[in-house]
Amino acid sequence: GFAPKLAARIKGAEVLVQSANSDDARQVQDCESLISSGVDVLVIVPHNGDAMAKAVAAAKTAGIPVISYDRLITGADVDVYLSFDNVRVGELQAQYLVDKLKGKGSIIRIYGSPTDNNAGGFKAGAHSVIDDSGYPILAEFDTPDWSPDKAQDWVASQITQFSGGIAAVYAANDGTASGAIAALHAANVSPSP
Repeated sequence: GFAPKLAARIKGAEVLVQSANSDDARQVQDCESLISSGVDVLVIVPHNGDAMAKAVAAAKTAGIPVISYDRLITGADVDVYLSFDNVRVGELQAQYLVDKLKGKGSIIRIYGSPTDNNAGGFKAGAHSVIDDSGYPILAEFDTPDWSPDKAQDWVASQITQFSGGIAAVYAANDGTASGAIAALHAANVSPSP
């Protein structure tokens, strides 16, 4: 974003930004290009943690340190992994949902991509709160690529299956939530915050 880039410039660093738009092959190519240009440090926000191990290996061969930011690059020797407390994020999300239910209803849960290390943390945190809450769980889904479209399709199928029995949807991020909201709107159900 603009603020981190500005902060880096104030400290005297030049920041080069590439966006692969969720294309793993392109992200590896972008990293290889940055390595070839002689960057001093490579910061990667991986779309797919496994796929980016190749870029880390190339950086290491070139003697360039690598920071894995937000998502963990797995199977690679990164110098720094910088992220959030993902389990705590899942706990806070789930606690908000449970508090809003006020003692009634059943829940469906939409988690993130099974290939994303963060998704497992969100899921563990949400499970710890929702499972202890006593609310019935109708179904849950790990959303490939955090895809809003896949989340929407799944929620639509759950609305059909449980016709009116869903009181709440736990969604692990804004993309899966937008898919859930679109499915609810299409079924003429008005979600509340």
